[in-house]
Amino acid sequence: RGGRLIEYSDAELQKLLEPDFPLELTHIIDRMAQKTFTDPHATIISQTLRGHTAPITSIAISPNNQFIVTGSDDKTARIWDATTGTLLYTLEGHTNRPYSVAISSDNQFVVTGSWDNTARIWSTTTGALLHILEGHADQIWLVAISSDNQFIVTASFDNTARIWDATTGVLLHILEGHRSKINSVAISPDNLFIVTGSWDYTARMWNATTGALLHTLTGHTWIITSVAISPNNRFIVTGSPDNTARIWDAADGKVRHILSGHEDTINSVAISPDNQFIVTGSWDHTARIWNATTGALLHILEGHTNKIWSVAISSDNQFIVTASFDNTARIWDATTGVLLHILEGHTAITSVAISPDNRFIVTGSYDRTARIWRIKEDLLTTAELIKNAAILRDRAKKIPYFPPIQMQKINKGIYLLKAAGADTNLGRTKAIYQRIEDAFKQGRTEAAGEAMIASAADIGFFGM
Repeated sequence: RGGRLIEYSDAELQKLLEPDFPLELTHIIDRMAQKTFTDPHATIISQTLRGHTAPITSIAISPNNQFIVTGSDDKTARIWDATTGTLLYTLEGHTNRPYSVAISSDNQFVVTGSWDNTARIWSTTTGALLHILEGHADQIWLVAISSDNQFIVTASFDNTARIWDATTGVLLHILEGHRSKINSVAISPDNLFIVTGSWDYTARMWNATTGALLHTLTGHTWIITSVAISPNNRFIVTGSPDNTARIWDAADGKVRHILSGHEDTINSVAISPDNQFIVTGSWDHTARIWNATTGALLHILEGHTNKIWSVAISSDNQFIVTASFDNTARIWDATTGVLLHILEGHTAITSVAISPDNRFIVTGSYDRTARIWRIKEDLLTTAELIKNAAILRDRAKKIPYFPPIQMQKINKGIYLLKAAGADTNLGRTKAIYQRIEDAFKQGRTEAAGEAMIASAADIGFFGM
C-alpha cells in the first residue's frame, strides 16, 4: 500500500479510547494522518496542455465541465477539451495579452479582456468572434459575466468599469467615480449589483441595472487587489497589500470584520459556496481560512515557499487549492486545514480553477502550459467518512443511557477511519462509506459504530 501502518504510543491509545475524546480532529489525529501520506501524488493524474508560446495568465472551466479556456501573453486565448486535453479553438485577434477570461453560465460564449483596451466575445461552439467591446482608454484587467448571461462587466486601468449587453455587445453603462486604476470586479449572483476594486484604496458597489453608485467601501490603506461577493449576496470580501482582508455588509457597505494576520500582500480571496468561510492567499507564502460570520481565523495553510497567487474552493466546500510561484499547487482539506496533496511539475503558477463537479483542477503557469489534474474518485472520501462518523457520535450522545463501551467503539471508529483514509489505495472506501451510511439511514446507531470498526479492520489497520 501507499500508506503505512500507524503505530500508536500508549498515551495516544489511551486518548483514543477515552469516551470524551474530542469530536473535532485534534493535532494528534492530523499529525498521525499526515505521517501516512507517503506518496502525495498517488491519487492525482496530470495532463499537460501545450500550445501557448508565452506565459498563461488566466484560466476558466466551463460550468458543464466539458472545456477549458486559457489566456496567454502570446495574445491568444485557447479552448481545450477538458476530457481529452485536445485543442479545440485558438482565439486570435487581440493585439496584446488577454489577461482575463470568463465563460458564460450556459457554456455558449467566452469573454476575453485584454491589455489592448478591448474585450471580445467568442462562440464556444465554433471559436468565432462575435463582438468586440471597444471604448476603454487603457488596458482591461478583468472581465465578468452575469449569471443570467445578460451582461458583461469590464474593469480597466482607465479608472472606469463598463457594463455591456452580452448579446449585442452594446455599451450599457460607464461606471465612473474611482480615482485610480480598477483591477478587480465581481457581479453578485442575483445580478443586482457589481463590486469594483481600485488602486484608489476603495471598493465601490454599483447598481447593475442603472449603473448608479450604491456604496463606497473605505478603510483599506493601500490598493485593493481582489474582490468577491458571497453566494447569498449578503457580504463582500476585499483583499489588499495592506496585509488585510475585509468583510463588508452588502446592504449598507459597512465593514463587518477586518481579517488581520498576513505579513504581506493578499492577492486572492474566495468565499465558500455555503457562505461559511473565506480563504485568503498571500505573498507571505501562506493561505488562511476565516469564519465568514465572526471573522475568526480558523486555519493557516503553511508549506508554500513563495508567493501564493491564486486560491479556489471546491463547489462542495470540501477542499481548497492554492497556486504559488514556488512551482506547486496544493490541495488542502477545508475543514481541518490539513495538506492533502502537492501538485508538482510547473514553474511559477499564476492561476488555478476547480471544475464544478470537483473531479479535476486546472493550473496555468509561466512555463506556457496549463495542466489538468484529475482527482481519482476516492481522493476525498476520507473527509466524508470522518464527517459521517462525527454525525454518528453526535446522535449517540443524544441517546439516554448510551452504553459507555459503545461510545468507546465510536471514538475508536473515528480514529481508525482517519488512519484508514491515509492509505493511498482508497478504492475500498466506497464500500466502507456505504456500510456506515446504510446503518445511519436505518437509525441503527450501534450497528453503524460496529460497521466503522469492522470496516477499518477490513482494511488492515490496527491489530483487531
